Amino acid sequence: MESQPIDLPAKGSLRKWLTPRRLRMWREYLTAYLMIAPSTLLIFLFGIFPVGFALYMSLQKWRLKRGDFLGLNNYITAIGRDPVQTDV
Repeated sequence: MESQPIDLPAKGSLRKWLTPRRLRMWREYLTAYLMIAPSTLLIFLFGIFPVGFALYMSLQKWRLKRGDFLGLNNYITAIGRDPVQTDV
Protein backbone atom coordinates (compact mmCIF):
# COMPACT_ATOMS: atom_id res chain seq x y z
CA MET A 1 0.00 0.00 0.00
CA GLU A 2 1.52 3.29 -1.06
CA SER A 3 1.11 6.40 1.03
CA GLN A 4 -0.45 9.42 -0.56
CA PRO A 5 1.65 12.59 -0.72
CA ILE A 6 0.48 15.42 1.51
CA ASP A 7 -0.64 18.48 -0.40
CA LEU A 8 0.86 21.67 0.95
CA PRO A 9 -1.39 24.71 0.87
CA ALA A 10 -0.82 27.08 -1.98
CA LYS A 11 0.36 30.63 -1.34
CA GLY A 12 -3.03 32.03 -2.24
CA SER A 13 -4.87 29.88 0.31
CA LEU A 14 -3.37 31.86 3.19
CA ARG A 15 -4.81 35.01 1.70
CA LYS A 16 -8.22 33.33 1.48
CA TRP A 17 -8.02 32.21 5.08
CA LEU A 18 -6.74 35.52 6.49
CA THR A 19 -9.71 37.71 5.64
CA PRO A 20 -10.26 41.23 7.04
CA ARG A 21 -13.20 39.96 9.04
CA ARG A 22 -11.08 37.26 10.67
CA LEU A 23 -8.28 39.76 11.39
CA ARG A 24 -10.79 42.11 13.04
CA MET A 25 -12.11 39.23 15.14
CA TRP A 26 -8.58 38.30 16.29
CA ARG A 27 -7.86 41.94 17.11
CA GLU A 28 -11.02 42.11 19.24
CA TYR A 29 -10.08 38.92 21.07
CA LEU A 30 -6.57 40.22 21.71
CA THR A 31 -7.95 43.53 23.01
CA ALA A 32 -10.34 41.72 25.34
CA TYR A 33 -7.60 39.48 26.75
CA LEU A 34 -5.28 42.47 27.26
CA MET A 35 -8.03 44.29 29.17
CA ILE A 36 -8.76 41.28 31.37
CA ALA A 37 -5.07 40.50 32.07
CA PRO A 38 -4.40 43.18 34.77
CA SER A 39 -7.43 42.25 36.84
CA THR A 40 -6.62 38.56 36.51
CA LEU A 41 -3.08 39.25 37.67
CA LEU A 42 -4.28 41.25 40.69
CA ILE A 43 -6.82 38.60 41.68
CA PHE A 44 -4.13 35.94 41.47
CA LEU A 45 -1.51 38.02 43.28
CA PHE A 46 -3.68 39.15 46.20
CA GLY A 47 -6.35 36.43 46.32
CA ILE A 48 -5.27 33.03 45.09
CA PHE A 49 -1.50 33.12 45.71
CA PRO A 50 -1.74 33.89 49.48
CA VAL A 51 -4.20 31.05 49.99
CA GLY A 52 -1.99 28.64 48.08
CA PHE A 53 1.13 29.80 49.91
CA ALA A 54 -0.62 29.44 53.29
CA LEU A 55 -1.64 25.91 52.33
CA TYR A 56 1.95 25.15 51.34
CA MET A 57 3.30 26.61 54.59
CA SER A 58 0.77 24.66 56.67
CA LEU A 59 2.01 21.41 55.18
CA GLN A 60 5.62 22.07 56.14
CA LYS A 61 7.19 21.07 59.42
CA TRP A 62 9.09 24.22 60.20
CA ARG A 63 8.67 27.40 62.17
CA LEU A 64 9.30 30.90 61.00
CA LYS A 65 10.44 31.94 64.47
CA ARG A 66 12.07 29.65 66.95
CA GLY A 67 10.73 29.72 70.46
CA ASP A 68 8.02 28.43 72.74
CA PHE A 69 4.36 28.34 71.79
CA LEU A 70 2.74 31.22 73.63
CA GLY A 71 -0.88 30.88 72.59
CA LEU A 72 -2.83 34.09 73.19
CA ASN A 73 -0.05 35.74 75.22
CA ASN A 74 1.13 37.62 72.15
CA TYR A 75 -2.34 39.12 71.69
CA ILE A 76 -2.55 40.06 75.37
CA THR A 77 0.82 41.78 75.10
CA ALA A 78 -0.28 43.60 71.95
CA ILE A 79 -3.41 45.14 73.51
CA GLY A 80 -1.64 45.81 76.80
CA ARG A 81 -4.14 44.34 79.25
CA ASP A 82 -5.69 41.06 80.31
CA PRO A 83 -8.96 40.36 78.43
CA VAL A 84 -10.45 38.74 81.56
CA GLN A 85 -10.51 42.10 83.40
CA THR A 86 -14.00 43.56 83.46
CA ASP A 87 -13.18 47.09 84.64
CA VAL A 88 -13.06 49.71 81.93
